Amino acid sequence: VAQALAEDMVFRCVYIPYGSGSEKELESIDVGDGPGLRQGLLKFNFESAPPSKTDLEAKSADSLESGPLEVAGLYISALYRGKEFCRVGYYVRYEYDDPELQENPPETVDWDHVHRVLSAPRVTKFIIPWDSEDMDVTGGAEEMLQ
Repeated sequence: VAQALAEDMVFRCVYIPYGSGSEKELESIDVGDGPGLRQGLLKFNFESAPPSKTDLEAKSADSLESGPLEVAGLYISALYRGKEFCRVGYYVRYEYDDPELQENPPETVDWDHVHRVLSAPRVTKFIIPWDSEDMDVTGGAEEMLQ
């Protein structure tokens, strides 16, 4: 934290199923000294349960291809005063650990042989006003590959 802040930050973990166009918040935490944050290094653990099998197996109404073995999205979003200032996103896919099952998947997912694969993270930073309401906030997002 570059300067002391008047309010806490919020961090959200969000899952986006393939073809759904909707988001499911998996976890949200409030980080701060209640209220506010001191200047200095900010270190904390943020853990979230994975999406439920029901969420993974849900089919999109407008896509016959949706399902647990399609690519989905997952991101962690950092907000201050309700404004997002950073997002770390991943593409997520589920694969079978057996090449034969991967090539010819069964109609019903065999979860005992499926593992999760994450892409490299993509970091996007957004300019926000922080504690100065009159700050000129122009420009969009700056994306960085990590």
